[in-house]
Formats: sequence, structure tokens, C-alpha cells
Amino acid sequence: ETRGSSSPAGGAERARPQMSSSASRSPQHDTAQEGGFLVSCPPRVQHHTRVRMLSSKVRAKRKTWLIAAEQPVELLFFRAIFSELLRREIGISGEAVGDDHKISLEAFQIAMERLFFALNNYDGFDARSYDSNEDGGVSWPEFFRVYREKELTIRLSLLERIYLTFEHPDASYLSQVISNLILLTIIASSLSFILGTMPDCKMKTAEWCDPLKGVELFCLVLFIIEYAMRLCTCWAVRPVVGDQAKLLELVVGFEAISQGHPLMRMFTFVTAPSNLVDAAAILPGLASRVTQAEGGAFVILRLIRLTRILRAFKSPALAEAVRVISMTMQQSTQALYILAFNLMLGVVIFGSLMYMAEGGPELNAFDLGGRWSESLQAFERPADWNWDGKQWVAVWERSDFQSIPEACWWAMVTVTTVGYGDKFPTTMLGKIVGVWTMLFSLVILALPVGVIGGTFSDVWRACDMEKKAQEQALQLDLKVVAHELSRLEPIVMSKLMLVEVWHDEAPTHDNAVRGGERPPPSAFMGEAKLQLDIGPDAPCSRVCTVALSPNSEIAKRGVSGKITLQYDWTPDARSKDSLGEAACSSRRVSRISGDVMPMEPIATAHTKLRGKLRVTVVSGDGLINLNTHRRGCSSPYCMVLCYPKRNEEVGLPEPCIWRTPTVKESLSPSWGVSHTFDFWWSAKGELSRKQNWEQPLPYSPVHSPRGGPASPADDVLALARDLGEQLQQHRADARAVRSEVHRLMRDVTEHLGVAPAAAPQALDAGRLFDVARLGLHETGQASSSASSTVAGNTPANVGLAGSAAPRGHTHVLLPHCVPPKTLC
Repeated sequence: ETRGSSSPAGGAERARPQMSSSASRSPQHDTAQEGGFLVSCPPRVQHHTRVRMLSSKVRAKRKTWLIAAEQPVELLFFRAIFSELLRREIGISGEAVGDDHKISLEAFQIAMERLFFALNNYDGFDARSYDSNEDGGVSWPEFFRVYREKELTIRLSLLERIYLTFEHPDASYLSQVISNLILLTIIASSLSFILGTMPDCKMKTAEWCDPLKGVELFCLVLFIIEYAMRLCTCWAVRPVVGDQAKLLELVVGFEAISQGHPLMRMFTFVTAPSNLVDAAAILPGLASRVTQAEGGAFVILRLIRLTRILRAFKSPALAEAVRVISMTMQQSTQALYILAFNLMLGVVIFGSLMYMAEGGPELNAFDLGGRWSESLQAFERPADWNWDGKQWVAVWERSDFQSIPEACWWAMVTVTTVGYGDKFPTTMLGKIVGVWTMLFSLVILALPVGVIGGTFSDVWRACDMEKKAQEQALQLDLKVVAHELSRLEPIVMSKLMLVEVWHDEAPTHDNAVRGGERPPPSAFMGEAKLQLDIGPDAPCSRVCTVALSPNSEIAKRGVSGKITLQYDWTPDARSKDSLGEAACSSRRVSRISGDVMPMEPIATAHTKLRGKLRVTVVSGDGLINLNTHRRGCSSPYCMVLCYPKRNEEVGLPEPCIWRTPTVKESLSPSWGVSHTFDFWWSAKGELSRKQNWEQPLPYSPVHSPRGGPASPADDVLALARDLGEQLQQHRADARAVRSEVHRLMRDVTEHLGVAPAAAPQALDAGRLFDVARLGLHETGQASSSASSTVAGNTPANVGLAGSAAPRGHTHVLLPHCVPPKTLC
């Protein structure tokens, strides 16, 4: 939320996704008093803060409702190309990638040609033009030049955008809505089919069964529309669209690049397993509406509609679980073979033993086993014993184990610990076989099952470690890219502001005593990042209300509340005058920050921002309570960080941190204090493009600075850079002095009344400056001095005039035929 206004000279106002404009402005914001104090920032904290502020700008693009026709290639993907080329060429990857590592020009040329071909950009490319130091290799700063100069965008056709909308749930907000709608439709269709098999629906006696047919028809129509949209657009989709991993492999690989024939693309789409499931779920319902067939084999086709439930596994939330299970089965192949072998061996052996113990006559010689009954035409077994007065007589009944296959069914049910209870032994020998069968299942079969379970745990742990490694690699790339942005395009940092809210655990009247200390992480209450809408020639005023967000790098806790602040930008008049026509003649839009920047570095056009930024921290609301005392509240204060200038010694933006006073025990504090930052992004603070590319990093963000004294080559390079900067500044000063001298000469000449067509005159330059300084009060003396030095046009007269001049003065010829610019 923002309120404010800007001057008409500022042009169109850029829209903020989280802000809305209003013309009203509270008068209490203008009455804020200067307060607080500045806090020092160690170099280590400076680097960490730059990376943290730029990481949000370098990360993947924000999701929109519709897929754009042109999608810029992400800077992180471009960094991945360089890292992969470096890994494949010299075997370096991960944290070992340094700033001095380079890839060959040949690999660089081939990779960029393949990338431009895949992006349908057939313009020529010359890798040698990016080798600034002509050493035959390309480092990351030189590789980064391609991203800055070339318009690396993926142009999507209308059919490709439609296909990605229905195929990739993460492509846009509309894609996510369609994916969730299809998932809900699958659930509704499956429930309606299952409930439709109940007897009440079969006999049509329940009223609640009538709407099920309508629900199923509606779901079928949605399935047909979704499948038809993907089928009709799949032929126009290039293989690399929507798959960065495939595009990366295509750029750094050596396989022939083939876009594929449209018919082959459609065939690949139709034969994909997931699309076969979709077709199997649609065709039975569509056929039933067309043919009105019932019964027979068509019932089996209707059961296939339940396979549409498998489409739920296309969801990103379930895809990881399916991947873990599939990897577990692949890595447990040997354990599964052992399990199957032991299972079949145990089933056959114990099934045969059970058959002999309670079914077949093989053990009759030992008065064991069963017997054949002619009346039942089946095997019998002793089921019980009865006393007939003299002895115990066996009671025979039909045996449950008439053959070895029937006994194997019992063995399978017992070994797998299911135990249906439909078959069980009754004799002592049969029960002993049953005991051994159960022990076999517990001991022998449990071993491979434990191995499979352990493999599942290992795969799950490996997937977690892979996710963490990917996140660490992403953070590493973010650090490198953010550091490069702050060095090669430092103007990006000038429009970023970070506001942190902290709890003062021991508030005192003199907060300046503790101002230089870094607050403990336990006192962190949230932060807010702002994109300043300031320009070199347009004053503006904004009142912003932003919600506080957590930062897990400082403290892993949830935060709440929001703060209101105001910033007023007043550009310097010299900044507006120094822009000139040169800065407006050639401009480009930075694809990183979106700011308009000059295409080529011009001394006068490099004055980006000069002025005063007055920041007022107004109030806060609903802050988190970190006070552990009973009936106490937090004592919040704010730390505002911005980059008003650049440090010329290290070539990086220099932060300035302002700390507000502490408001004691308040969750809705009202600070009402302000501070003015002097912005000075001058021509000296901006190196030329080639110098920026060739300038080495002060230290790698993933390595510690090199120890020991600097080499002589580094000293020579540093001296050359300093001399170049000083020479550039002296040239600008010389132009300003030359313009002022020309103006003074013109004024004095007009005041002395020298005719334009008069003869050449030799005027005393020292007297001209004296006359200009004294306000032209010595007009007569200057005229006599000028008339006394009038000479001819010959060299002798010129030399004579020079020798007649007083000591400390120099006679200057002013012929009317020489243009003023040439004369100066």
C-alpha cells in the first residue's frame, strides 16, 4: 500500500504489485523530526546484505496469471550453463568454481550457437569479441556480457502457451487453477462411479442416485476438453519448451539439435504412459454415450475409468513420493529376487509337507496322514477323537488339503502372515508343520523385507540430501550472481532499501552507546524490502505500508505486523543538467532491475543519481511480542539500510545504515523520525563497460580472500585503473573550465564593443579574467590594453605582441573568422 505523488517531469509511474496509489497524504508525515543515528557496517555484513537484497531480484521470475509470449532467460540458468561447461571441460563443479576459471573459446562459441539456435535466434555470434584480455579463455564476467548485451528470450507461440497452460501446473496461476480443477474433477468422477454401483442405485429406488449421472457427464466433458486441448496443440510445441533441464543438456551437449516433425511430436504425446491413462479414462465413457452399450465386455471398459485416479500422481506434491518408491524398487532388485525365491521355496516345501500330513496317503505306513474315502471320493483326515467305552476312536472328515496346490494356497496365506482361516490343520503333525511354516516366514522372509525397508530409508534420506544440495547450489549461484550484479551493474543497488525491525532488550535513554553492535538474532522482529521509485530528474514522495516478512537466515521464527514509512526524493539540479542529450539519445532497459540506463558510458551521462532521500519511519502495527516479562511488550526500533554511493576503493556499493530511537513496550509503535541520505552516484563511480568486465573480483563470495601481499601485476592494474578514473574526471573538469572561459571572453568582447568584422585582436587573457572578476569596473584600462596590442596577421607581429606583454600575462589572438569551439 502506498500513497504519494510525483512531479509531472518524472514521467509515467511504474506499477508496484503490492502497492496502490492515492493522492491523499497525512500531514503528520511532514512534521517528523530528525532523529536516530548512523550505524557502522562491517565488510562481512556488507557482502552478506548485498547478496540478501539482490537474491530476491535474481531468483526465478514471478508467476503471472497468463504465460507471456516472450519469457527472458533467467540469470541463474545462464550461470548453470557456465558451470556445466566448466565441469565438462576441466572437471570443476560446485564450490570449486572460482573467478579465475575459464572455458575455451571453442566451447563458448559452440554453446552460444546452440543456445541461439534453440531459441530461434539466428543472428551471428563471435566469441572472440567477448575475450577482453585475449587470453583464449572466457571467465564468468566475460560470459556475463552475453546476458547483458543479447536479448535472450524464449519466444512462445500461441499454441505453445496453451499447451503449457494445460500441461505444466507451475507455469502460471491459470495453470495451477486448471490443475486443481482437474484433480477435483477426478475425485468427483471416481466417487460418483463408486456410489453408482450400490444396490439402491441399481434398483433406482434412491433419489440421491439421480444426480450422479449428471456429475459423471460433467466430469467427462471436462476430461474431453482438457485432453483435446493438449492433443491439438502438442504438435506445435518444441521439445525444449517448458523443460530447462532438457534445454541445458541441449546447449552443453553434442547431440544433433532436432526440433522434430509435428507428426512425431503428436505420436510421442499419444504414446506417453500418462496420456495413455487419460485416454483410457475418457474412451469408455465416450463410447457408452455414443453406442449406448450395456453389459458384457463393456462393463470391463467402464471399470477402466477408475484408472483416471492415477492422474493424481502428476501433481507435484505426489510426484516426489512416486519417485521415491520407484527408486526403492530399482535399488532393491536383488532383495526382491531373494524374497521371491525364498517365498516360492517355502510355499512349495511346506505345502507339500502339509499335504502329506493331512491329505495324501504317503505316511499311512507310519499311521500318519490321511486316507482315501470311496463314499466322499476325497481324502479324509482325523478331525477329532471319541471314546467308545473301550478305546479312543478317530473321527474322520473331509480334508482341506486335497492336493499340493491347495496346500500351497494355505502355505502362501500363512507365510505372508495374512491367515484367512479358511484352511487349517487338525492333526498333531499338521500343526507342527504349521508352526515351522510360521517360523520360516518370520525368520527367512523378514530378512529381504528388512533390506527393502532399509533401502527405502536410504532413498528417502538421499532425496532429502539431494534437495538440500540443490538448495545450497542455488544459494551459491545466487551469491555469485548477486555479487556480479553489485559489481558490474551497481546502479541496481541504488534503488533498494531494507528495513529491519528489532527488539531492544535493554532500552536506554542513550541508544547511541549500543548503536555499533549487531543485535542478537533472538531480537529479530521482521524485515521489509522496498524498491525505491526515484529517478535522476524527477522529485517524488511516497508513503508505503509494507508487511514484515521472516528471514530464516537470521532467526527461524514467524513474524507479524506491518510498518508505515515515507520517503521523499529531491534530485540535485546538477544531476538534471549533467544528463544532457547524450544520456537520452541511447537508452536500454536493464533486464535485471527494469531501470532505464544509458547504452554506452558517457562521462556526462554517467551521473545516475544525485540528490537527497529523506526517509521517515512513521509507525508500526501488530508487531510480534518478544518480551518475556509478564505483562510486557516488545521495545521495537528500526534499522534502515540503503546504498547512497559507491565505494571507489573496492568498486562496490557502500551501505548506509540508520537506526531509529527505541519505542518502549509497544506493539503498535509510533516513531515519527526521519533521516536524510545524500545520494551521489557520479561519473567517477561508474566505470566503462569494458573496464567493468575486465575488473577482477575483490574476492570470491564462496572463497576466503587471498592471503599475503598483492602481486606486482595487481598493483600495476590497480594503478592503471586509478589513473584512468582520474584522467576521465580531469577531462570532464577541463570541458567545464573551457566552457566558462568561452563565456567570459564572449561577455568581455561584447562589453568592449569589438566589431565582428574588425581585424584580429590580441587581448590580454590575464586582464580578461581581472575584468571579469572585478565586475567590468576597469573597462577603460582593458580597452587601452586591448588597443595597444592590436597587431597584424604576420607571425612577426604575433611574436612582438607576445614579447611586449607584461610579466605574468599572455596575449591571445582573437580573430573573428575562427569559430569559438576551435578557439577554445
